[in-house]
Amino acid sequence: MPILPESVLSPEALRFIRSFPKGTVRILIRAIREAQSGDPRDLNIIRAGVLPPPPPEGIDLKDRLVAGIPCRTYIPSAAPRAHVVCFHGGGWVLCGIHTVEHFCAELARAAEVTVTSVDYRLAPENPFPAAVEDSYAVTCAILAEEGASPVYLCGDSAGGGLAAVVASGSAGKLPRPLRGTILFYPAVDLTDRVYPSTRDYEEGFLLSSKEMDVFRECYLPPGTAPNDPCVSPLYADLSAFPDTLVINAACDILLDQGTEFVRRLQAANRPVRQLIYEGALHTFLTAPRHPLTFARALADTTAWLRK
Repeated sequence: MPILPESVLSPEALRFIRSFPKGTVRILIRAIREAQSGDPRDLNIIRAGVLPPPPPEGIDLKDRLVAGIPCRTYIPSAAPRAHVVCFHGGGWVLCGIHTVEHFCAELARAAEVTVTSVDYRLAPENPFPAAVEDSYAVTCAILAEEGASPVYLCGDSAGGGLAAVVASGSAGKLPRPLRGTILFYPAVDLTDRVYPSTRDYEEGFLLSSKEMDVFRECYLPPGTAPNDPCVSPLYADLSAFPDTLVINAACDILLDQGTEFVRRLQAANRPVRQLIYEGALHTFLTAPRHPLTFARALADTTAWLRK
């Protein structure tokens, strides 16, 4: 018997789901298909999204090129304790640095860290390995730029997968070790493996396996092995993976991917902590109308960075 959203979602998550106009997923998939055929106009409109709120006072914004890749850096008024490199989600197809603007600015303020958000190339125009190459290049540049200061990687969904690829060393050897990674509901397995959460939260919980199939098709060129560690970091050598915080939404098809990634880190004797937010949906970090869950994620991330 399918799980009903009304029985498991928090009140704010349920309100968010009910606010979606009918046909949203159909419109999104149509725009992606048109982009695959060479017409990205509608997809670019969706990518632009809604402008985020202005950053909090005491944060300086700096748009710049890092290793030739557009980035936005958030600098706190206090002396930064570390540098966090952030990779946005969106199925390797959607979104951009505007999507994580609110989180990056608030994290810079609350944790007193510099945050650099990476505007990596998107599919279908730029399929794999473009996003991995951009993520790796920016990480290497920030590690060099910061000298001996601690550097963390952070990402949500597809961005969490990119952070895990880079942190595992699958994309290439890093110039020095990372201090840690923060992964929000990461997409770490692009094989056709079906997890229990894939079935449990397939309908009525925002992200569906149908959408994930479309994202995979756009992102991976024909012939790409889905278990390649640069594609699915779940299958990477995790023996040198840095200290990690994984935060999952309980009502998300990617929940069990995150849990399996944590299990494999534990099997490799790597330090890892997992938090699962009951009643929460995929995208709680970036979607509007999730103030309570966002505040919790910000507090948990800040506390972990300060430990």
